[in-house]
Amino acid sequence: MAEAQTVRVGDDEIDAMDLDIERECLRLLSLTQPVATDLRFILSVMRINTDLERIADMAKSIAKRVIAMEQLPGTFEPPATMRAMATQTRRMLDDALAALANNDRSLCNNIRKSDDQVDDMLKEMFAWAQSSIQEDVEVTAFAINMLSVARKLERIADMATNIAEDVIFVIEG
Repeated sequence: MAEAQTVRVGDDEIDAMDLDIERECLRLLSLTQPVATDLRFILSVMRINTDLERIADMAKSIAKRVIAMEQLPGTFEPPATMRAMATQTRRMLDDALAALANNDRSLCNNIRKSDDQVDDMLKEMFAWAQSSIQEDVEVTAFAINMLSVARKLERIADMATNIAEDVIFVIEG
């Protein structure tokens, strides 16, 4: 629960960094009139910056759901698929940032493949929620919260894929 609170508070800092990065990119565009690789890099950084800010918003929303689930009566365990989905999504985001830092096309290709796996895990989560609710109505609120988190993780995976595609754009043009 403390980690969820930390995520919620950190979002304001990320929002401020988002604005700073955007301003700096616009300043570079207007003052240096970049061409070719430099222009592609600045434009990609602007798009990546937007994706990272959205990821922070998703993380904040996930944190709110975690806090809400902590308040639910009863004890519920997330399914293994949820844990795998969170791990895979985190790995994709880490790889996307490493690909950006190192211009690593092979990491970008791995991220694209991983996105399909996360999409499949989301489908598994929907099936889990449906069967869990049918078995025990008491699990409904937990299952709905878990589905919300799963959908947000899937969106984060999509944004990590967008970052990978932007890195490929910087590398290849």
